[in-house]
Amino acid sequence: MDTRNRGAVSSAVRWVLSAAVLMIILLYIPAPYVVLQPGVVESASPLVQSAAGRDEAADEGEWMVTTVYMSRQINLWTAVRAMWRSDREIYTTKSFLNGGTIGDYKVRMVVMMEDSQSQAIEAAYKQLGIGYELRPKALVVSRTAGDRSGFRPGDRIVGVNGEPAASAEELLALLQRGAGSASLRADVKRSGKAVKVAVDVPQEAADAPGGAAELLPALLGGVELTELRTVRPLDRAHAVTIAAG
Repeated sequence: MDTRNRGAVSSAVRWVLSAAVLMIILLYIPAPYVVLQPGVVESASPLVQSAAGRDEAADEGEWMVTTVYMSRQINLWTAVRAMWRSDREIYTTKSFLNGGTIGDYKVRMVVMMEDSQSQAIEAAYKQLGIGYELRPKALVVSRTAGDRSGFRPGDRIVGVNGEPAASAEELLALLQRGAGSASLRADVKRSGKAVKVAVDVPQEAADAPGGAAELLPALLGGVELTELRTVRPLDRAHAVTIAAG
C-alpha cells in the first residue's frame, strides 16, 4: 500500500472514530440537566366533586388541566435540542434541586399541589359570593437549607415542647416564648412517626419585627413552611373537593 492510500485509510479511521466518540458523548453519556416540557392535558371536570352535584346543562366551555413533565435522565443531545424549543425549559440539576434531592423535590410538589387546590376552591367561593371559613390543617416543611436545621421536607410541625400549634401564628408565638432556651424542641410528624427536632432560637431573632411569614424561616434555620388550610363553606351544600394529586 503506497503512502497516499495509507494516509487516506488513516484519515477515514480517524473520522469514524471521532464520529463514534461524538455519538457516544451526545447519546449515551448522561447530562447534568433537567428539562421541563408540556405533559398530558385532560378535563378538570372528573377531578372536581360538588356536594350539590353538577349541572351539565349550565356548563359553558370546559376547564382543562395541563401538567408539566420533568425529564431528568437525559443525554446531551436532548439537552441541546431543548435549548432551541420554545416549549421546553432546561436547568442544571444542581440549580433545579437547589441543593436538595429528587425526593425532596417530589415532596415539595405534593405540598404545593395540596395548597393550590385549597386556593382554587377559595378563589371559586370568592368569585361566586359563597361564604366560607378557613381552618388550619397542617404546617408542612416544603424546603430546607441543608441538614443543619434538623428538619426534612414533608415534616409536619404540630407543636413545640408538647404545646400544640395549628397555625403559623401559633407556632411563632411558641418559639418566641421559648427563645433562648436550650431545651426548645419542635414536635414533628415524620413519615407517620413522632419525632422531636431541637430548635435554637436566639432572643434577638425572636424579638425582631415582622409576622410569621417573615420570622419563621429565620427562627427555624432557613426552613420554608407551607401552611395548609381547609376551606369550608358556611353552607355544606356548597362543599367542593378536588381529587387530584
